[in-house]
Amino acid sequence: LLRLRLGLPLTHHQELYPCFFCHRPLADSYGGHALTCMFGGERTRIHGVMCTVLHRYASEAHFLARREVTVYRGSHSADRIDLVLRGYIPRPAALDFALTHPLRDTVSSDAAALRPGGAASAYERTKRLRYADLITDGTFDFIPLIVDTLGAWGVSSQAYFQKVANAIARRT
Repeated sequence: LLRLRLGLPLTHHQELYPCFFCHRPLADSYGGHALTCMFGGERTRIHGVMCTVLHRYASEAHFLARREVTVYRGSHSADRIDLVLRGYIPRPAALDFALTHPLRDTVSSDAAALRPGGAASAYERTKRLRYADLITDGTFDFIPLIVDTLGAWGVSSQAYFQKVANAIARRT
């Protein structure tokens, strides 16, 4: 971890190696690809654990929560939503959790550098574009819950957590 923080190579090998998870020839000796690969086993485990935690707290807030809901879009298209909440005023809410890294190629380095959570907020916009039809047809309130690997949450996540915390506080 210290070598990573100081920008020193993590291995003695200078050549590129194929990534074990995504098979792209980007695994470098400085660990950059290891931090940003979207196919790594740890990311999948973190995603599963976070979906379980989000489900538990939504249930404690007395939202009717369902995990891994398939939402059909168009005649041949379907997506999996991590969590669908009923009782979330005014419409059901579709929550999609994701983990990103400020150094990912698809994240604007400007957004990541401007403020804590900038990378997460930038990825929220990507998720909103992906699920634009769910938003525009009025079926769901779409809430992207994005956290970056450094622990900062996006703006939508913060507003959602505040709503859940208030609902739990009213119950107790």
